[in-house]
Amino acid sequence: MIKGRIHLDEKYVKVKKEHAYDLNAIDNKTKYILAHLFVKKRTPKKCIDFLRQIKQTCYKQILLRRQINKRIIFVSDKFGPYKIAFNKLFYYVAKLNFGVSIACKNHGLKHNNNP
Repeated sequence: MIKGRIHLDEKYVKVKKEHAYDLNAIDNKTKYILAHLFVKKRTPKKCIDFLRQIKQTCYKQILLRRQINKRIIFVSDKFGPYKIAFNKLFYYVAKLNFGVSIACKNHGLKHNNNP
């Protein structure tokens, strides 16, 4: 059951001299991993595949929250393909906080280029 916001983030990893990304979606209250995808390139198609995992497992819960007018909030940094994928799959049933990176928001910064 989704209890909080869904945070979308990626990690840069190096496996056997190959560069890759680990995409994760985590419920911020329960710390449950809702989706996970390991990719070589962060393209819009890969992000759609990644968010489609959430849609397959949690869409009924998202629709229930939409019906009681308490939309699930997705939080992401300024990575454009997340916004493209979100708008394609969840535009009418959830809300996206898109912009300043999550680490910057935690420190109260409004822009990534603050000293």
